[in-house]
Amino acid sequence: MSLPLPDHLTQIPLIQFVYEDDLLLLKDENSEWFKILHDFYWQDYQDVGAQYYDALYDFNYSNPASPKTSNIPNETEEQAKQRHMFARPTMETEGDQLTSVLYQAQVFTPKLVNVNAAHIVPGVIPNRLIGRKPKCFFGMLKAFLGVTLMGEKPEPEKVDSFLRNNPTYARACGYTPKNINNYDAYSVDHIPSLRKLEQFDQIMTQFGLWDKIKKHQVNGNLVHGVIEMENELVGDTTHYIARSSFETLEYQNEKGKTKKKSQSKTTKGCNCKNWNSCHHEWELTDDGAGSVAKSGGKLYWAHKAAILGFPRQGVILDIIAVADGATHDGQTFLPHVAQLFDRYPDVQSCVSRVLYDSACDDVELKKTF
Repeated sequence: MSLPLPDHLTQIPLIQFVYEDDLLLLKDENSEWFKILHDFYWQDYQDVGAQYYDALYDFNYSNPASPKTSNIPNETEEQAKQRHMFARPTMETEGDQLTSVLYQAQVFTPKLVNVNAAHIVPGVIPNRLIGRKPKCFFGMLKAFLGVTLMGEKPEPEKVDSFLRNNPTYARACGYTPKNINNYDAYSVDHIPSLRKLEQFDQIMTQFGLWDKIKKHQVNGNLVHGVIEMENELVGDTTHYIARSSFETLEYQNEKGKTKKKSQSKTTKGCNCKNWNSCHHEWELTDDGAGSVAKSGGKLYWAHKAAILGFPRQGVILDIIAVADGATHDGQTFLPHVAQLFDRYPDVQSCVSRVLYDSACDDVELKKTF
């Protein structure tokens, strides 16, 4: 498969490999994922790619694995547990909530370098003065999107499995297996390691780059009529099981009544021998996880995501993580709709009614809408 290049780099390929399984997949009506990856229009993602390389350099340079220094001297673990608990948006408070119920990614501003988006294409990596060249942004982006297109969860472990066990998939993403005769040699063309895929997903999430891609894609689908406008908007939530442990804490509410609340355990990211005396910050092991109540009185220790879409087409317009899994569904609907309308004004001008289940059967909420 040949890769497209900018005009100043264009050269007639001397040799072009054609694989039989590629031809079969291009003709197969059930292999839409391969057609999208094969004809991937990477130019739409150059800006995000440049921001990714900038974020990657800052990420590595700033050593994100280093433990955070606490702003509260001599804070005990019990005090840290209470501090984290009262900072959660699900705590009972009078008046307005100060914490957003929706997850807010960081706004990224490159501090050290600034990659020119016009200079990056599939297979072309920006130069660095030190260190190994990074893996190709476009290849890893396609690897995650392809897993999604096949209806699987785009988790690093799943992406890693597809790349290593499906040579056609790896080739469609622009990667090749390591040369058996030269196994230890590093190459940007080789399939990225699981650790590199995890780092890619972490950077894309923390710096809001997945969010930018989502916004660009949905807006393009709306503009080009791939998604047709409807006058109704429907909302719901889903949960994602948290692979972490928790503990039950007690606290006094505003009326002096003792309450209980489940919360992730606290930890420190340092290797100090005595955590009770070191100056590093106490953190939650799984920030955002909470007790998710479902029908039938079932409780799950999980993360939660809010969903909005058009009901007649069954098309999802937006999914966003909820900052605290224990948040009541009725609290997520209004801020999520407001954010959606802010992003896509044409949707707001078309929608005249919003639909939800009994979680939003509240007179004041209806008045606000």
